Amino acid sequence: MSVFLTPDGTGNLMTEARAITTPPLDVVNATITVTLLDAGMNPVFAYPFEDMWLETTLGGLAACTNGTLANFNTDINGVTTFVGPFYAGGYSNKVAGELTQVIINGSPLVNEDLNVLFNSPDVFADGVVDLSDVSQFSDTTAGATTLPTTSTTVA
Repeated sequence: MSVFLTPDGTGNLMTEARAITTPPLDVVNATITVTLLDAGMNPVFAYPFEDMWLETTLGGLAACTNGTLANFNTDINGVTTFVGPFYAGGYSNKVAGELTQVIINGSPLVNEDLNVLFNSPDVFADGVVDLSDVSQFSDTTAGATTLPTTSTTVA
């Protein structure tokens, strides 16, 4: 599944992700739910949302400052979610096997990488959507696709 992001946070929520294997790109729910437990397997209550965020394994997701944080502190059961909106650019590299990681206090959850991809019009990943992204996109896709030709006759 893939989630559309923008640096200004106007992209899609995780609940509006798109399936990438089933045409016509069905809407799917990619919400990430995390249950935080201590060493004794007890829920961690009120763990700060600012210390939980998303990254990708190959660095394709370029988050703005605090751009991919959890939506709220953990509740009484140690649960929080990642729904968005997220403030980020860049894109995930599916071909290279890029995955999403949940980071807790600077460390990724071990063996918990997720098959959630991200895409953004900010292809250059500089936090701005402008003409440099168009040229980067053109260079990346040059020769990869043949566009159909059309002709229109006006009588």
